[in-house]
Amino acid sequence: MANKQDKIKTPADEILKQHYLLRTVEVLKVLNISRTTFDRLKTTNDFPKAITKIGNVQMWKKEDILKWLAQ
Repeated sequence: MANKQDKIKTPADEILKQHYLLRTVEVLKVLNISRTTFDRLKTTNDFPKAITKIGNVQMWKKEDILKWLAQ
């Protein structure tokens, strides 16, 4: 029988299950960081670059963000 705790999903879990590309707001949830921290991280050389921009919305590949997080 599955543990009740195993069924609890975080917003990040749902985002990662459903999306190939992540918008800024989704990256913030996955990394559990503030917008200020994210803006600072984007200026570092090792943080993944956005792969596209649609209007004012930047998009990152989920795979790139997860690889960076695993470092």
